[in-house]
Amino acid sequence: MNIETDKNFAERLKQIRLNNGLTQKQMAERLGVNERTYQRHEAGTSGFSFKSMQAFITCFGALALKFVLDIPDETWSIIEQDVKDNIGVSIDEAESLLKSNSNNITGRTDNPERC
Repeated sequence: MNIETDKNFAERLKQIRLNNGLTQKQMAERLGVNERTYQRHEAGTSGFSFKSMQAFITCFGALALKFVLDIPDETWSIIEQDVKDNIGVSIDEAESLLKSNSNNITGRTDNPERC
């Protein structure tokens, strides 16, 4: 699965990185991708994988993902309700679960302090 990207996505992704004081290499490490792949994400020439999206939520939170994907508030409300209906927890609870299982998300255990 690949989350399609565009220039607005790329700019918002870059803004999150810069707001967190990270280099492209550091951001790539947090997402579990190589630096060149991340550079493609930030340039808007490569889609965001589902695995990278999970790592992004783990590192920066679901609201940051809402910002990067530019999800309107009305749509976000529907997503929140759908998550609650289908998995039985709120987005905040799901985010906590992702963070507590972050090594399982990327399959990497070599950098436990990545986020």
